[in-house]
Amino acid sequence: MVDVFSDLGVFLGLIASIIIIIGGSIAGYVYLSRLRFAGGKWNIRSVGFYPPSLTKNIKIERTDWQQALPGETLPPDTLSIAHPEGGEFVPVGGLTRIALTRTENPPAVALHFVVTNPSVIPVAIKEITFAIQRPDGGGRCEFGPAFFGKKDAPDDSRVAAGLPFDEFWGPILIQPSTSSEHRLVFVPKLDNAFDGLTAGEYDCSVELKFERLFKFRKGKEKSRRIRFKFDGEKEMVANWKHDKPVLVPYGLLRDD
Repeated sequence: MVDVFSDLGVFLGLIASIIIIIGGSIAGYVYLSRLRFAGGKWNIRSVGFYPPSLTKNIKIERTDWQQALPGETLPPDTLSIAHPEGGEFVPVGGLTRIALTRTENPPAVALHFVVTNPSVIPVAIKEITFAIQRPDGGGRCEFGPAFFGKKDAPDDSRVAAGLPFDEFWGPILIQPSTSSEHRLVFVPKLDNAFDGLTAGEYDCSVELKFERLFKFRKGKEKSRRIRFKFDGEKEMVANWKHDKPVLVPYGLLRDD
């Protein structure tokens, strides 16, 4: 009887060891798979730049603040209001700070890319920033996504005025071991101004934050940056100046 219990204990111990090994292997595979998305392929097919004259269906609101120096007030002609009895506008004096809000059509960037998720865990891209550095050493301009571009729109200079898009931007979910194609339309962030393209080299980057999603809980948010360069050719600059879209195809993009 003792031998029977002894053999049973050995058998159960062997089963437990196998379960632990299998469980540990699965956990290790899942953990390593969690690291794979950051190294997955991100294939940028093209980058398109659209002057404000071609983004009539995109409106953004900007607020400019004017503030007087300490102890001073703004000039009376800063703001004028209509006279209650009609006639000319009356300047308002004594103001120390004023906000001027305007609605405008921004320049836009259309990014066409394919992203691959080699992980066994679904991934959600939560934030994307497209950044471009001017060749003359000027400030870095950042763009945030606003819309998903139309998938059936021709991705070249014949795109009609009024940049076509399908819907507002939202997080992109990529299933495990799959690739997905996207066209995102970006507009400058509030504190950034993009004056257009000039001849010379541009440094660009796509910065994204993503989460690895589990069935019952979310993983920790991660980030990744993709860098590339392109040369602003004379034809591109001329097209921008003549209010035409500027397409930078895959063949002109270089890895940084």
